[in-house]
Amino acid sequence: MRKIKEMLASFARPRFDWLQIEVAGVCNAACGYCTLSCYKGAREGGLMDMGTFERIEPYFSRAGLVFLQGWGEPLLHPQFWEMARRAKASGARVGFTTNGMRLDATHLARLLDTSIDIMGVSIAGTTAATSDRWRQGCDFTRVGAVLAELKRMKDTRVGEGPDVHIAYMLLASGWRELEGLPALAEAWGAREVVVNNLSFIADPAQQQESLFERPDLWAPVLEQIETVREEAARRGIRLHYYRPDRTEPHALCTENVLNACFVSWQGDVAPCVLSNHSIKAGAAPVHYFRGQSYPVAICVFGNVNETPFEAIWKSDAARAFRAAYVRRQKREHPGTDGLPEPCRHCYKLYEP
Repeated sequence: MRKIKEMLASFARPRFDWLQIEVAGVCNAACGYCTLSCYKGAREGGLMDMGTFERIEPYFSRAGLVFLQGWGEPLLHPQFWEMARRAKASGARVGFTTNGMRLDATHLARLLDTSIDIMGVSIAGTTAATSDRWRQGCDFTRVGAVLAELKRMKDTRVGEGPDVHIAYMLLASGWRELEGLPALAEAWGAREVVVNNLSFIADPAQQQESLFERPDLWAPVLEQIETVREEAARRGIRLHYYRPDRTEPHALCTENVLNACFVSWQGDVAPCVLSNHSIKAGAAPVHYFRGQSYPVAICVFGNVNETPFEAIWKSDAARAFRAAYVRRQKREHPGTDGLPEPCRHCYKLYEP
């Protein structure tokens, strides 16, 4: 009977496609489109306490992927590799995204020895002039040299090392640089490229940099994307892209909020990284959606330092949030009624 109860309890525990864990809420770069830069002074920043990490750790085995990154640079955490090792020990796949500026010989060796599955590297163009202009504090040329060295190291240790992914921020002013992605990915040893739209606009001057605000560019950009996708495929590289849309919101968003969640460096559990910006009490930053400004709202179900993670996931607030998305799938025109503020004005609902 005891074994049966344990088995039933195990089945009742939540399962996730992925858990996104923000091990660092600070960064060593200042990217012009990132909320860490745009909301400087309005955000709380810091590193995840190991005790907070340990409160989430028992659930890693219930996730297909544990992704150790949020708004900040994960390699700034002095215990990052211990966190990665423990996440891997759970049996889950493990990944993170970095700006690459902390990748030196020591980190590359740790990267290979920890058996991390995915390492994403963020850029905002395929030339140093463009990417470094947007990503202050980053050095496109240096990162490329480090990744070329990682590729060489992986070639000498066949079967070891992470899949390198390029996380490419697509900005309207530089969309023509997409054509350089296949060759760049091959040179850097990347097996996958994820092209992202600027979906959270924190600076009013950047509204015209988001493809969501530039329907005049959709046709040429999509044509270029398909050409680039075909060329990448010939080189054995996968390319993913969600095209922008402005007609009406879709039933589900691309953040997979029914089967994933985000835990901030402070331990706050939220549906996704866009629904919790760690805003300081009393601060009132705004973001921009369809040409209008809206207060930055958060959607947090609880904090793991105060309430067990499973209880937060099963709380009334979390259940009600997921139920709203379940109901949306039954409607021909789901609209945004019943959604919390962060979702009602979020472009992630407009990516087919």
